[in-house]
Amino acid sequence: MVYDGDENPPAIRELATDTAERAGGRGLYLVDTVTEGRWGHGPDIPYGGQRHPEGKGVWFDLPVQHPTAP
Repeated sequence: MVYDGDENPPAIRELATDTAERAGGRGLYLVDTVTEGRWGHGPDIPYGGQRHPEGKGVWFDLPVQHPTAP
């Protein structure tokens, strides 16, 4: 779970490396790729047992691969 003070919904940015300023912004792209799209956001996600005072929380689920039996 990640929290920030921005109330705007998160958006995956187009990846661009044409300038140093645009080299960032890969965080949500990586989250979306690693979690296979299993993430979301909301203002009412608990923060230490309470609603986050402002902004939003972004949650994600990581896929688990169970070992196969020999």
